[in-house]
Amino acid sequence: MTSPEQARPEPLAAPPAIGRHLAARVSALGDRLIRLLETRGVGEPTILIGFAALIGVIVGSGILVFYYMIDQASAVAGVVTRWIGDLSGFYALGIVLVLALGLTLVLVIVSILTDGSPGENIPDVMHAVARRGGVIHSLPVFVKTVGAAATIGAGGSVGAEGPVAVLGAALASRAGRFVRFSARRLRVMVGCGAAAGIAGAFGAPLAGVFFALEKLLGESRTTSLAPVVVSCAAAAAVTRNGMGSVPVIAIPRGYGVQEPKDLVLYAVIGLLSGLLAVIYSRTVWRTQDLFSRWKPWVRVAVASVAIGAVASQFEPSLWASGHQRLNLGLVTGTAAWALIAMAFAKLFATAFTFAGGGVGGVFTPALVIGGTFGAGIAATVNLLFPGINLEPIPSGLVGMAAVVSGSMHAPLTAVFMVLEMTNDYGLVLPLLLGSALALVVARSIYPESIYSEWLVRRGEHLSGGMDQMVLGQLTVREAVRRDRPRLSTVTTLDDAITRVSDSGLQLFPVVDSEAVLVGMVGWEKMLQSAREMPGAGSTLIVDLMEPVTEVVALDDTLLTALRRIGLRDVSLIPVIDHPDRRQLIGVISRADVLRSYDREVSG
Repeated sequence: MTSPEQARPEPLAAPPAIGRHLAARVSALGDRLIRLLETRGVGEPTILIGFAALIGVIVGSGILVFYYMIDQASAVAGVVTRWIGDLSGFYALGIVLVLALGLTLVLVIVSILTDGSPGENIPDVMHAVARRGGVIHSLPVFVKTVGAAATIGAGGSVGAEGPVAVLGAALASRAGRFVRFSARRLRVMVGCGAAAGIAGAFGAPLAGVFFALEKLLGESRTTSLAPVVVSCAAAAAVTRNGMGSVPVIAIPRGYGVQEPKDLVLYAVIGLLSGLLAVIYSRTVWRTQDLFSRWKPWVRVAVASVAIGAVASQFEPSLWASGHQRLNLGLVTGTAAWALIAMAFAKLFATAFTFAGGGVGGVFTPALVIGGTFGAGIAATVNLLFPGINLEPIPSGLVGMAAVVSGSMHAPLTAVFMVLEMTNDYGLVLPLLLGSALALVVARSIYPESIYSEWLVRRGEHLSGGMDQMVLGQLTVREAVRRDRPRLSTVTTLDDAITRVSDSGLQLFPVVDSEAVLVGMVGWEKMLQSAREMPGAGSTLIVDLMEPVTEVVALDDTLLTALRRIGLRDVSLIPVIDHPDRRQLIGVISRADVLRSYDREVSG
């Protein structure tokens, strides 16, 4: 996430001659490697899985380096904060000044080294997969990864998962372009890199897989799924080996559904969390809109003071920072009002961090917001109805999954993230219920997620996954079959059966003398009429046809065509030149749509 300025940055300057020469040498080596593998009989799935495993290892190693950078930045920030606090007698002053220095540093390096680019975030990766064939420039991503370490280390309220997901995508894109992968292969590799970033950051390989499928690739074919799974497993293995396998979310014991009434209360948490998720995403963007009108130093000053004031009032160990583990056990015994206040405090601190120029992810803040909010709802219920005794920790876990689901429109990612981060699978049903309800509420209030909002502000609408993105770009003109049989209103039943018996189709358009579409007739109806009607052979097709229920025009998208085919559950629909003239051009079927889709994604 970055500031909301609308203008896209100018294209990066061409690399120096020495850089181009090195890239050409590496690409030549990559070409030879791919040719060698293909001559040895190694198929595409094996090549993709091998590269996916390599990407997973590289991304996992990159995460460890990134976390080391955060640790070093946090250590320096801690020393300076304590020094300022001891010197002035006000610890909060140290928090404010250190954060101001960190945000200023980020603004400077982003402005100078990336020309103030608003991209290099997860929505930008979504855009690269859908529109740019998986091409992501590496330098701006590396710069913003350093900026994220500075933001987090200085005390900014952002997560580490977003930067490492983008870093993974950029590394995968660069590696794929070195070996000259096609656009289709490159898209898959970028999905592997981003998913590996999520999997390694949270130690949650399944969450990484579902993140790639829900937010990036939008499809689950074997050629995409297997590499993503391998990449996530490799990245999680590397980070777990480097940081240990202790659960990211610390809970005192395992939990489950004790009574059926608990599910009703968890459903309420899911519904309320869906509302909170919209408040979260809208606040993040509205705050950036407000701050974008101010000068940079004013943004930094206001953000630092606001975040410092909030941070000084709440327990940092519950919030967590950077890649630290969240201790949800601390919600036990905390007053309901304090938990609800903490959720909103984290929400506003995150919004101010981004608005002040900070760089980072939105997952971890969403987890903290949802955890404290869910626990606060449980504490409120227990206060008002002492006999219910709803446990705050499992309620917090449901709140976590629900806020992530509602704000990012990724319910399965949210569920598996919480399950894997706690190693507690006893709450699968409440998590699924809460996430699903939160998504329904969030979408009914506002259709965009915290990610797709960034894209919408730039004129892009990619919230439906890659399948819908691709189909929304292609038109019926590219898939229409003009050679399919058509019948005339004056054609007899015998002649019609003779003409279309070998076509293998189930529906046929009927046209008048000027080729205007007037109806449709089915193969089964023609056969049934021939068997049951006396003298049926001379019956005119016009007497057997039925009204046309769905049509598409040449300039309609394939997504529109597929939806209209599915709406009536028919095998094909007619294609006309114009809704007013209705002159028949041809027909289009599901197979025609999918054939055009495959050609497009195969690049």
